[in-house]
Amino acid sequence: SQFEELTGREVQVSMKDLLSQRDLLGESVDLEIPPELAGKLIWESLELALQALKSMKAREGQAMLEDIQSRLQRCAQLAQKIECNSKHLPQQFQQRLLDHLSELQAKLDAERLHQEVALMAERLDISEEIVRFGTHLQHLQETLQQEREIGKRGDFLLQELNREANTMASKCNETSISHTVVEIKAELEKIREQMQNIE
Repeated sequence: SQFEELTGREVQVSMKDLLSQRDLLGESVDLEIPPELAGKLIWESLELALQALKSMKAREGQAMLEDIQSRLQRCAQLAQKIECNSKHLPQQFQQRLLDHLSELQAKLDAERLHQEVALMAERLDISEEIVRFGTHLQHLQETLQQEREIGKRGDFLLQELNREANTMASKCNETSISHTVVEIKAELEKIREQMQNIE
């Protein structure tokens, strides 16, 4: 061992030897190591410890990055689910409104009624929000791939993703879409927490 090389002594220590020593860590032990050699040993040990820490941090950072990317993929899947569920909403809303009004036997101009219903159905269209949500997801993924700090850009993109998700939920007022938006927001919050831990 390196200790044997420095001291010129052969050392064989068993676990039994260590356990039989009382106050081994509490008392100073004179190993007769010259100060310059002791300093060298300390620096080498410190360097090894720092390398191990750096390696551990790199593995931890990679694991966090993989977790964030997985969550971004989940958000993309949820956005696709919203898109599929929302395609029928304008027509569904239009039909429900027409059925309701015909039940009330409202005496309205039919053409005017269809125009109003079409305008209201158009307001339910969330395709723009879905496209923006996808674009923000893509930008966040690109930001994560860069070798620099994510910081403010990541925070901004997460804020925009939350805003688009909120807009989708409020425009649709559809239970299945609202539940999916809640899932997205939960994933975005987990991503935000992970991003704060990345060094």
